[in-house]
Amino acid sequence: KQWYQRRVAITAGRKEEFEYSYNVNKFYYSTPFTHSGSAHGAVGDQFKRLTVLTTECSFPYVKNRLEVVEIQETVNAPIQVATEDMLRKNEEFDVVLKSDTNGKIDVKMLQMLIQGSIGTTVN
Repeated sequence: KQWYQRRVAITAGRKEEFEYSYNVNKFYYSTPFTHSGSAHGAVGDQFKRLTVLTTECSFPYVKNRLEVVEIQETVNAPIQVATEDMLRKNEEFDVVLKSDTNGKIDVKMLQMLIQGSIGTTVN
């Protein structure tokens, strides 16, 4: 995934979908882990390692593969992981509630979101 350190500041001047995917040189991935060694566990034991990769040139580029020139890793504590999950779930609710057509909300999608937010440990 693309990495936006300050999403609002970076995307403020970008208006089209093309501009979001142009001149990108930072990407990230996250890896869940626990101190016991397993990938998933109880909510209180779940840490997340966020790895940010910086490439030598920006995409799109002539080559499909570019050398990674910098790797940054941060570890988020369980409370930070839970807070991020709650913020992401709130954004999903906002999208569903604001995407009403003709004054009607998509009840099936809303029901799926509600059922998914009850079980927080399910990915």
